[in-house]
Amino acid sequence: MLHASFEIPDVIDDTYVVTAEQVRTCGLDYLALGHYHSLSDRSEGGVGAFYPGSPEMVRMQKGDFGYVLLVEFDDGVTVESVTVGKRIYEELTVKAEDAGAAGMAAMIESRADVNKVLRIFIEGVRKGPFPDIDDLVASLSDHFFDISCVDRSWPAPSDLEPSSYPEGSAARHFLGVLKRRLEDATDSEKEEIIDAMQLGLTYLDGGDAP
Repeated sequence: MLHASFEIPDVIDDTYVVTAEQVRTCGLDYLALGHYHSLSDRSEGGVGAFYPGSPEMVRMQKGDFGYVLLVEFDDGVTVESVTVGKRIYEELTVKAEDAGAAGMAAMIESRADVNKVLRIFIEGVRKGPFPDIDDLVASLSDHFFDISCVDRSWPAPSDLEPSSYPEGSAARHFLGVLKRRLEDATDSEKEEIIDAMQLGLTYLDGGDAP
């Protein structure tokens, strides 16, 4: 049994380190390793070597946790992972352009589990009314072990007039091309073109209107 980090290239700050070569040449049938919180197979050269990880979530982040290892010695070594943990972790990425208050609430509620840690990431462009994410998360907090949200989105530009942007800029040229297409577009096409103008302008460097 050994409590140590496994050798990782360029990482030398741990006091106790075990290498693949040491496992391969240790002469043991099985080496029980401890230190990492995720299940990990470090077997080498016919020597079974495993980190079982933590039997329950230790840190609220991704990880192969929630197991114990059943190791049997009978004409060799067999190792079986047995699930014992209750906590689960999930990340949910939401596109801001598709996120209305009702839709967001339904999306989160469909993942409800009192043993779940849910991390929500909102990305993209906000168009029109947008739900108060803090209030929404707070209202659903009782449905989860833990829930939080990181909002990486930004508002869509409201000024789509080409002349509002510097002469010769990519934003002005881009909006000018699409504005000409609006002239002969059907109603449904106009909606798509305006969406394209908002999204495209957002992603262009120097797209801030004065």
